[in-house]
Amino acid sequence: LGDVYKRQVTNGKTYYYNNPETGDRNMKEVYDTYCIPVFGNPISSMGHGNKYSCDFLNVGSTNISYVVLHKDKPKGAPDCCIIGKPFHAPPPDFATLMPTHWTELVDDTSVDWNVIYDKDAGIFSYGFETNSVSIPYAFYMKGVPWVANWMWQKFSNFQAELPPMEVWEIPESCNTAVACPGW
Repeated sequence: LGDVYKRQVTNGKTYYYNNPETGDRNMKEVYDTYCIPVFGNPISSMGHGNKYSCDFLNVGSTNISYVVLHKDKPKGAPDCCIIGKPFHAPPPDFATLMPTHWTELVDDTSVDWNVIYDKDAGIFSYGFETNSVSIPYAFYMKGVPWVANWMWQKFSNFQAELPPMEVWEIPESCNTAVACPGW
């Protein structure tokens, strides 16, 4: 089928914490070898290929969403940049607030899908295992067309535990961060 349908795969971790005392919601997504293709300018340092690691860090106390890059970052890309200001990680019940819902069997697992359509970003769908509404199964959404038409992220090894506090530490490189190239 050619390069148009080439599959990119990465591993990583997702952390989430809804602080009951402050109401701050923190989320961190770690992508080990392939940064999800959400950067909108194909000629920017971050907007093509995406064969580099990255972290999406959303800290509720700052209401800023950072992208933190590592040593394998593209030439000319910043160490840290911003993709949302203000930005709020989703509330724990975000899926129930999405307007479209259905159940479907995927890989022998019954999944309850929750979907929203945004006129700018397109479709975003998040699924939880039907028999345990707190266990995420996967999400999918539109990517940027020159890198990936669709992104599919499947979860595994889910553990409901409090992440270590250092997960939410904002790197020093983010102190002077500006908008990400192509964002």
